[in-house]
Amino acid sequence: MFKNKKSNSHNNKKLQNEMNDDDFLLANNVDISKYDSSYEESRIDEIKQTKTFNPIKKIKNNKEIKLLEQEIERKLNSKKRKIAQIKKRIKRFNAIKAYYRYAFLCLAVIALIFLGTFIYNAIDSKIHQIKEINFITKEDNIYIGDKISVDYTISPDNAKYDVNDIEIVCNGKNVKNVSFSNIGVYKFNINYKGLTYDSKTVEVLPIKVSEIKTEDVLVGVNHSKEINLDIYPENATDKKIEFLVEDATIAKIENYRVFGLKEGTTVAHAKSKDGVESTFKIDVQYIKIESLSIEIIDNDYKAGDKVYLRTTISPKENSSTSKVEYKSLNPNVVKVDENGNFVAVAAGSATIVATIDGLKSSTTVKVKSQINEESVSNNTNTSSTSTKETEKSSTSSNNNYQSINHSESGCTYVLNTSRKVFHYSYCSYINNMKEKNKGYSDADRETLINSGYKPCGHCHP
Repeated sequence: MFKNKKSNSHNNKKLQNEMNDDDFLLANNVDISKYDSSYEESRIDEIKQTKTFNPIKKIKNNKEIKLLEQEIERKLNSKKRKIAQIKKRIKRFNAIKAYYRYAFLCLAVIALIFLGTFIYNAIDSKIHQIKEINFITKEDNIYIGDKISVDYTISPDNAKYDVNDIEIVCNGKNVKNVSFSNIGVYKFNINYKGLTYDSKTVEVLPIKVSEIKTEDVLVGVNHSKEINLDIYPENATDKKIEFLVEDATIAKIENYRVFGLKEGTTVAHAKSKDGVESTFKIDVQYIKIESLSIEIIDNDYKAGDKVYLRTTISPKENSSTSKVEYKSLNPNVVKVDENGNFVAVAAGSATIVATIDGLKSSTTVKVKSQINEESVSNNTNTSSTSTKETEKSSTSSNNNYQSINHSESGCTYVLNTSRKVFHYSYCSYINNMKEKNKGYSDADRETLINSGYKPCGHCHP
């Protein structure tokens, strides 16, 4: 009997290994519903229908049943944990899915907002788009020196635009107010955002001479006189005048001056480049010299002093081609050169005589001694010092001329040949002039100016 019990136990263990958990539980009448309430009854029915149970082989040992129940409970707990993990994963997945769904919804809303804004701006831009920009400046032809303001109109009136994007271009340059200083054709364009909407061409014309007024000229033989003429309008573009003398043997015109060649009367024509012409009469007469005079202002000179004579010839516009000749009647006291400049040589007096065309004039020059009586009565040292100072003063005076006034007519001008400036003989600037740059001329003021000289700004000859 013992042997049979042992054999039955062995068979039960074998049966337990061969059967799965569900079959084993059913075979031993274990109520598995108390371990897993979710266990499906259909599963139990399925096991009962597919299995054949031997009642003899059922396990009756409570200890074994208890162990089996523990094993079942362990497996059920493991399944519960797996189910809990799966539920947790499902919950996390649902949360992520809800997050992405919300994010997608937000992006869709933002995209719709941008799309709506773009469509609105496109429609608004189309409605308020600039269709035309036209010039309203009326001038087609203007004159040189004029200034115009370039204006324009924009349509439609409710057009939206940035005024800084509108460019007015004239011959490739961006402009607004234009002043025309050159003759020519100027093309204007109105550009907006790189597109040209309107063009306009303006021609700048020269201001033509409309009238020339001249006066008759009376001039002496071998003399010249400036032509007085007025040109209208004063802002004419080209005021250059060409002159034509009918009898070129009587007079000629150069640099707007009439030069008398011989006695007689002729007619001259002044003509502008615009074709406007005026005529005037030229009367050339031989004008004799009526008077000649020379004089000095100060007659207190010392040996070594250099002085310019004041020479006056009247009338100034005479026809004489002669030159004034100067002569000292006592050259041991005073020497004079051909230009009327004398040098005091020694103590005494001398008469200087000037002649031209039979007319004469004279003046007397007194020269004092360099050593006065007071210096002689002093002691030797004082006398020696005084003598040295006198010599120094004499040396200094050799380089400086006394101030003698010239008249504005018939006088001798002192020329600075280096700077091309002419002075009165009393001008203090002459003292600073180098001897090699000095020159003298009895020509009139206009002749010197036409020769390229300019009057001194100090003495204003």
